[in-house]
Amino acid sequence: KTYCDIYINYHDSKKIMNKKKNFFKKDCKKLLGPKFSIIKPFRYLKKKKKIIFVFMGGVDKNNYTYDIMKFLNHNIFSKYKKIIMIGKFNRNKNQLIRFARDLKNFSTISDNYKNLYDFFAQSKLVISGAGLTMYEHISYGVNSIVIPQSSVQLKILKNHKNLNFVNSPA
Repeated sequence: KTYCDIYINYHDSKKIMNKKKNFFKKDCKKLLGPKFSIIKPFRYLKKKKKIIFVFMGGVDKNNYTYDIMKFLNHNIFSKYKKIIMIGKFNRNKNQLIRFARDLKNFSTISDNYKNLYDFFAQSKLVISGAGLTMYEHISYGVNSIVIPQSSVQLKILKNHKNLNFVNSPA
């Protein structure tokens, strides 16, 4: 049981919280859903560069980054610069960096989470997992592809689809 006065969760919806109602004290104020995510102010750039930005989070235990890089290496994406941010705890970091060196128009960045907004601002497309990063680039109106990396993230996307926050085949 939690004894907080205010509970903020940008993932949870009222439907999910009904299952957890005995988890909170009675007078706890609950701020739920994407509208309560804490996102930095964003300066919008009207002219987007031909950049595809990929960030699958700090871990990427399923190594989706590698699969995305192979896909983006096809000729149809040759006019785009691909910026791949590799998470701090990604166990495939060195493999991904080596792989990117052999690809045209690919660059990698690792361990740099402070300026994601600059990458979002200049990118035509952002590919990410369904964590906090998803809320940031979607709230800025950036064209996005979101790939759930766990059953929890899949549930989040299904919930957001039901609330008409995202379009999803899930």
